[in-house]
Amino acid sequence: MSANGKYAVVPAPHPAMPKATARKGTRRVPRRVRELLGDLLSRDEAMRLIAAGEMGSARCVAVWNVDGVPVVQPISDLSVPPGWGVLPVRRIGTHRQATSSIAMYPVMRDGFRLMLLVESKLELAWVQQLDIHASVSAIHAQPFAMVWIHEQGQLFQVPDLAAVIDGNLTVFEVKPAHRAQDEWSQAKLGLMRDTLWAAGMGFRVLSDVTAQRAHNLQQITRWRDPNPWAADDVSAVLDVQPTSIGGIAKVVDVSAGAMSGGRGQFDVDVLRRTYVVAMHLLATGRCSTDLDAPLSLGSELRWHLDGEPGRWWG
Repeated sequence: MSANGKYAVVPAPHPAMPKATARKGTRRVPRRVRELLGDLLSRDEAMRLIAAGEMGSARCVAVWNVDGVPVVQPISDLSVPPGWGVLPVRRIGTHRQATSSIAMYPVMRDGFRLMLLVESKLELAWVQQLDIHASVSAIHAQPFAMVWIHEQGQLFQVPDLAAVIDGNLTVFEVKPAHRAQDEWSQAKLGLMRDTLWAAGMGFRVLSDVTAQRAHNLQQITRWRDPNPWAADDVSAVLDVQPTSIGGIAKVVDVSAGAMSGGRGQFDVDVLRRTYVVAMHLLATGRCSTDLDAPLSLGSELRWHLDGEPGRWWG
């Protein structure tokens, strides 16, 4: 960024930038992390122990991958390890018969750009939703392993996402509704929730999003970086904080020299500038709107310049 704060440069790659996906669709866990694991429980054994209340938070540890070295924490002390070397605890991949497609999404972490690998388009939508929330300072995919240790064996589970929100770590599991209703999924989700809540951590199951929300998120997140040519328009809109995207158009129209002549029909250039400003302000979390409806001049805006979080999970 230049001295006047308007011109952005492409940030350098993060040292933890992934180099490749897993081969042949397998989920690969680093060797030194795998070596920590004992015999894993079968599904029936795990279900029985969960139902008997024998898999509580006291039996759970979190295992992070820091440059291929496992970092083990009691779940009650769960926190992101310091430094730049925090990597996904497993690599993900895809294959020809896969029921979902992996996706990549660029985020900023530690002042560097980092590409997150996620397992589905649904996960991608929720990563984008997190990314436009002003209170989110970091997002991790496949962040750590939760390992419940029992005399009869171990249960191993990797949450889909974790995010630092207002300085606190919150864990997310992304499940389409049709895959979250069976007994095994319900048992695992309940165990994760109870374990993390008992440790004072946030946990939430994220389910389906509408096609309209997914489309809006795709459009909005393209405009996160500041546009030097829109800097004056953005500043003028922030001073006014209009209640709709149409209100942004009126501010931009005045800034452009009132080209509409008060007729309420905006010049094409004003509409183009309005689009850029609105998308950037939504992408950076300074305002929010109903993402389940098409974006238009009539879309109402809620402003979050005082730190109030947006309604990002709908």
